[in-house]
Amino acid sequence: KFVVLIFLQSPTNSYLNISDFIAKHVEYTIPLIDHLVELKTGHWDIAIRELTAKALKKLTHHNPEYMKTKVLPKLFAKTESIDVNLRHGVILAIGEVILALTELGKSPEVNDLNTLVIKFQTREQFRGMTGELMKMATLDMIKNCSVAKMKIDKDCVESWQSLIDSCIVSKTSRIRELAVIALGSFCDCYYDGPSEILGSYLKDSNNDLEEHIRSGFVLAIGALPSFMLQPSIDDVIAKLIELSLVPKEAEIKAAGLNPVILNWSESRRDSVKAIGNIANTVELSPENLKKVFTCLLKALEEYTIDNRGDIGAWVREASMTVLQQLLVNSPPERLEPEVVHEIMSGLAQQSVEKIDRTRGTAGKLFHSLVHHSPRIPHIQRHEELLEIFPPDGVKILWLFADHTFPLFCRMLKMPEYTEKLLLGLVGSIGQLTESLIKYASSSFLDFLKSNDDDIPRICDTTLKIFRENLLNERVTYPMLNFLEMILSSGVLVMILDDENNSFADEVFRLVNLEIKGHK
Repeated sequence: KFVVLIFLQSPTNSYLNISDFIAKHVEYTIPLIDHLVELKTGHWDIAIRELTAKALKKLTHHNPEYMKTKVLPKLFAKTESIDVNLRHGVILAIGEVILALTELGKSPEVNDLNTLVIKFQTREQFRGMTGELMKMATLDMIKNCSVAKMKIDKDCVESWQSLIDSCIVSKTSRIRELAVIALGSFCDCYYDGPSEILGSYLKDSNNDLEEHIRSGFVLAIGALPSFMLQPSIDDVIAKLIELSLVPKEAEIKAAGLNPVILNWSESRRDSVKAIGNIANTVELSPENLKKVFTCLLKALEEYTIDNRGDIGAWVREASMTVLQQLLVNSPPERLEPEVVHEIMSGLAQQSVEKIDRTRGTAGKLFHSLVHHSPRIPHIQRHEELLEIFPPDGVKILWLFADHTFPLFCRMLKMPEYTEKLLLGLVGSIGQLTESLIKYASSSFLDFLKSNDDDIPRICDTTLKIFRENLLNERVTYPMLNFLEMILSSGVLVMILDDENNSFADEVFRLVNLEIKGHK
């Protein structure tokens, strides 16, 4: 009864903490383990089954011999059940227990492991809705057994590889993620050199019929160990760069590709993530590192829009994250001043754009680079940035416009960052979201009112942005709202009253060019 009461508490705490504490007392260890094995591995709630597997891993440390001789055979026997919940739960538990035993130096000899996946495949238990549960559990088990470096026969290796390959291209994103995680550990354990796998994945990543297939293969490439990637690293980087950027319509027609790939921002995001993973796995040559930086900075400019909204934001957020990792992890002597400045400017622009999530990500990354130790080289106006942004970034609510816009608008004082910041501010101030306009415009106007000397420079930069983006509705539509706001605010009186200043005439000229041919 006491054992049952333990698991009626808060699930995560009771399964992972309380049970571990109680199991230190010998008289409770085996009853706790038996309770989990008999009553919780087949629980109707998937979250409970997952917690049960993790709890059994912890409890293994208290009685490894019992887990090895009694529990593992019992778990393998339960894989014969017709109850999919029970099969799912025991497969998760098998992987966790095997890993725990290996960590304790008591690696089990489990012959049933060699035939487990083959048995499921023969019985077609990976098909349909229930098959998705089985795939997720089995992939988790493969990952844990690979980390544990379990000795398995050739047929088992082939069955695991076959399952991973089929799951990499699953329509279910969670299955793809688990397959990619399992693949990295699996290849690291059961292969020891170049393999045909990489060539196959590179070829299949060209798929232009289904986006999830391309996403799966590029993520799989990024998960491969360095000894597989290194011999073909130039080809790998070139292919992932190609798949990370929006292709031109003329190139699509020339190559006979499906035009639907123009809207495949999800696969482009995954390609960027794969580049980041490879950069952490393989030391890139200066040439490849330069190509990667160029690609990621270009990816920061993706604004693909479809019926889901600004889906290009997925690519921009992934690119920002990888750029930050590269700046932090690359040796200082390999960082070029121009590249570092472009990255910091790009992050500043994204920190004042319209999507809360994107702003929050960019703001955190920008702050982390400004205050990084050891100091990132070549950051322009670094000392002034340290004064603007407080050391403790936790106190800044990066998702809230009223916290971030006042900070980044102070950077308009620095000519090096003005153009990119203004480009982001135009998109935010010219939006339809009332709260965003309120905080963005008030922060911008407050800066102009307290910095009269900078107004001519801000006006010139605004005209430059308008001029360079003529007929680009993503910029010019909010630009018209932006101009209406600053012209009616009264802060430009000194510019408008100056007969020698051509700002008003140039705005008039550009607006005429923009509306020409429109109804």
